[in-house]
Amino acid sequence: IISRLIQRARPALRLIMCVFLLTSISGAGEFFSRKISGTSPDFMDISHFQYEFTPDNKHVVFIADRNTDEKFELYVVPVMGETPIRLDNVALANGDVYDFAITPDSNWVLFTADSEFDGRVDLFRVALSGAGSPVRLNVPAHSSAGVSELQISNNGLDVVFKGT
Repeated sequence: IISRLIQRARPALRLIMCVFLLTSISGAGEFFSRKISGTSPDFMDISHFQYEFTPDNKHVVFIADRNTDEKFELYVVPVMGETPIRLDNVALANGDVYDFAITPDSNWVLFTADSEFDGRVDLFRVALSGAGSPVRLNVPAHSSAGVSELQISNNGLDVVFKGT
């Protein structure tokens, strides 16, 4: 937890090239790591320390520029490691995913992205499994209104977000 707090305190830093999982072997005090972010292009960055375990500890969700340099997209990968699944369908060529939150039941990921209008950040929901397309949840008050923060309630039934 302390490591994560330190990481969040430095959001402007560019990060590691891939995600590794450090695992304990049967509680014996021995650890090993393995890459779980799949094959990575040389330009890939994991965006601003934005990666986290799902509440059920079965997957890691992260934002990275895996396909196009500096175009940040949302991915999920099982902790046992497989090819990451892209969760967003960002329509704009320069659209990016900025933030995400995982529901307590580990079934849904909510994320912010400027995918419909460049510069306007909207709130979307997508199944963690990758099934279906993302659904926009906010209704902008005007063409440049957007979302800057989000938080899911403990029961997973409500979302609070800050509109601009």
